[in-house]
Amino acid sequence: MQIDFAFFERYAPFFWLGLLLLDVVFLIWLLFLRRGQRALAHRFQQQIEAIEGQDWERVLADYLEEIRSTTERAKELADRSEEVGRRLERTIQRVGVVRFNAFPDVGGDQSFAIALLDNHGHGVVISSLQGRTENRVYAKPLKRWDSTYALSDEEKQAIAKAYRVGG
Repeated sequence: MQIDFAFFERYAPFFWLGLLLLDVVFLIWLLFLRRGQRALAHRFQQQIEAIEGQDWERVLADYLEEIRSTTERAKELADRSEEVGRRLERTIQRVGVVRFNAFPDVGGDQSFAIALLDNHGHGVVISSLQGRTENRVYAKPLKRWDSTYALSDEEKQAIAKAYRVGG
């Protein structure tokens, strides 16, 4: 078995140039790593100086306790947030108002129907019929956007407006 040294002799300068370029790349990379290591060492030294004279075990124990406390507080806040979300589902979120003339002899749209509903359509529709000498107020419970009591056209319009508010 004979080795062809002519190939190596012909391409040796390119091989050495490639190795030199690779060395330069590694040197630049090493310089960047060294610079980062120095910055890290400097920050570490600052931390050491900040707690110098203190018991390291006590400092680490205090940090661990602070982490535990923060974790517990975060869990409490998450639980409270879920509870607030559940309560919010049952609050008035949709409101629809319709003003109208209930009687022909009264002007100015003094009568009204107002729907006060949660996000699921549960709540109440309140109607006020304003006449010249009297005022009548009606409240009708709503469940899933409807009532067991007969609804006037204006009450239905108020419910429809409230439905569109969240949709």
